[in-house]
Amino acid sequence: LRDLLALVTLGACAAARPGGELAVSLLPDNVEGDGLWIVGTAWPIAAQTPAEAFQLPTGIHKWQAKSGCVFDNAPEGGPFTLLVVNFGACDDSSLYEHLRDKLGETQVDGWGVVLPSDSADAHALHLANFETGEPPDFPGTVITVSKNLGDKLKAMSADKLDKAKLNVTRVTQEVTLDTPVHASTVQGHTSTFLYRHAGARAETDRSVTISITPTFGDPDLYVSTCATAEQCLPLAYYDLVERSPGDDVMVVPMVPSKPLVAIVVEAADTTEYTMLLSTASSIVPLEPGDQPRRPAVPRRYEAGADEYRYFSVRFPAAAHDQPLHFAVTPLTGDPDLYLAASSQDTPVRPDKTDSTWSSAEQEGQPQHRYEHLTVATSDRGRCSGSGCTYYLSVQADHAPSTFSVVAWAGDTAVQLVEGGRQAGELPAGGTRYYVAHVAGSHSDLSIVADMASGAARLYARVGKKAGPQPEEHSWSSDTGSDLGIEIRHDDAEFCTNCEIHVAVACEAACSYTLVSGANQTVAVLEDGAPAREEVSPGSYEYFKLYLSEKTVDVEVVLTVFSGNPDIYATVDGANPRPTRGNFQWSSEDAASDVLLIDHRDELLTGCQLEQDTCVLYIGVYGQDDEAVSSFSLLASAYPVSSAFHVALPTAIEGDYDSYPADFGPALPRSPLTGALVQAEPKHACSELTNAAALSGKIVLVQRGPRDDSACPLPHAYF
Repeated sequence: LRDLLALVTLGACAAARPGGELAVSLLPDNVEGDGLWIVGTAWPIAAQTPAEAFQLPTGIHKWQAKSGCVFDNAPEGGPFTLLVVNFGACDDSSLYEHLRDKLGETQVDGWGVVLPSDSADAHALHLANFETGEPPDFPGTVITVSKNLGDKLKAMSADKLDKAKLNVTRVTQEVTLDTPVHASTVQGHTSTFLYRHAGARAETDRSVTISITPTFGDPDLYVSTCATAEQCLPLAYYDLVERSPGDDVMVVPMVPSKPLVAIVVEAADTTEYTMLLSTASSIVPLEPGDQPRRPAVPRRYEAGADEYRYFSVRFPAAAHDQPLHFAVTPLTGDPDLYLAASSQDTPVRPDKTDSTWSSAEQEGQPQHRYEHLTVATSDRGRCSGSGCTYYLSVQADHAPSTFSVVAWAGDTAVQLVEGGRQAGELPAGGTRYYVAHVAGSHSDLSIVADMASGAARLYARVGKKAGPQPEEHSWSSDTGSDLGIEIRHDDAEFCTNCEIHVAVACEAACSYTLVSGANQTVAVLEDGAPAREEVSPGSYEYFKLYLSEKTVDVEVVLTVFSGNPDIYATVDGANPRPTRGNFQWSSEDAASDVLLIDHRDELLTGCQLEQDTCVLYIGVYGQDDEAVSSFSLLASAYPVSSAFHVALPTAIEGDYDSYPADFGPALPRSPLTGALVQAEPKHACSELTNAAALSGKIVLVQRGPRDDSACPLPHAYF
């Protein structure tokens, strides 16, 4: 019921989306090409089904833009379709206004304007959709076409163009469950997909998870469910939206009366991404990469308390003599990883009772914060051959969990999703490899390793595997427990639309999380793990924390090493980069900052009700006017009414409200069970008389008087 109410609420405040990818053909010659929708006074294809087409006005006239973006008068007798043959004469901000004003002089609506792009994907920088206003004040329709089609149009004679017209159809791609879709979308535009929830899976799986993992850029997700394709497309209004910077994960509730899902991916920044639809029963295929050509791709998913999510991976033939690696990065909760291999056609779902390999903690074994499994080449549990498949199960142990999962072989690099965290564990002398894609913008790139244990060093260079030798890297970090590389946009070796290869080399056994991002990137925080960063004077660094549990107290601790950073936070998804002028909570102490959000806060509870996973966005501002501020940021979500459970005696069995202390270590992620013993004296403010009886037990201490002089806190016993 809550999901249905959320659908109704979101649908009521929905808004029209901008236009997207087009198939364009010249009639009657059937010369075809790709296009992008730019702007129109209304959606000419909004009333059509996806299979039908909209035609720009008959008669194509070449139209010249002179220096300063000055156009001749539009041809008389219009509306016609105007082919702007040199729109590069206009700068980014002036073309729309010049076109609008010049065509407005005709007092005729319905003009068509075609911009031949210099790009194969029809990208035109001059007219991003979101710069034209809603609704746009334009007397017609503007599209761009690919360079290939544009060159053909410009080469045609005037007589031929005078009799021609352009046929425009929105491109819609049908997608299926458990099949990765690789796509790209230009900034300000959209790509449209359609999914049909049918068959046996539809009878058992009542929700569909949409996962989008960008190689670069920022895809946003808009979704609507409907009964027929005619109702779904084009998607003028949406039921659900996910606009969190970085990767997106959305759970779509399904009902039998609306089996179709319309999916629109809008590019806040030009983006290349992989989209995959799955259900709770899916065995999601992972992409292990193919060293050295393609990196392994991590995927972010969510699981409810004690629930499993299932994955599979087939390694390339070259991996038969290489160790196989499997890693889960916990962003919230405590996920466990179970693994099995099979050459049979029947899928396998390993679990805590039946698996070949497991990352779950075993009695007497050391604790590991991250879930890593390595299958050695000599391991007898390995399988081989073209039918060999490895099956992974990730269980959210005791509490909901948000995590990413990835598999790779040997020295294959792992893709770094912008702002996402990737955990690693290495023995002394070990090295692991990663790839970060740099988009087509001139923004500084930072690569930071937050060390959970041990010491390491980072190496990076463009286009090739990095390493410790001088010829193997262009940039490197200092050795230590907190390290990073900052690659400035004015560095001689900085590049755009390229790949930066990164190596993490551990001198001693180490564990860490690695994150990369450009300016304005919103970096993911791991619940309960500190992240060390810097912020320039008058600038912001941005972060986000997933809140997997529904009732939590949130604590954000900013420990200052230098300068004067301040915290601003929000759960408003429309404002993922809070600032001093736009926030819901803040802490502006001159020294270190602590931000506490009570689980009863109306803004927090509203977000928890409306979203499957509420996200807390954090902005850290460099208040110091002269110096860079260095800090560590620790964000934690503490479940309420779950930290203290009485098992016996049965007369008082149940959960009790509890709150963590402001001092001491964080509560363990896995439940700690034991007998309860009263301290003597009860307030524990003097020497304990029953210390031996307390060993290995949970101790009950009754807080003494509030006067700290009588009972100083925190006391040594804590």
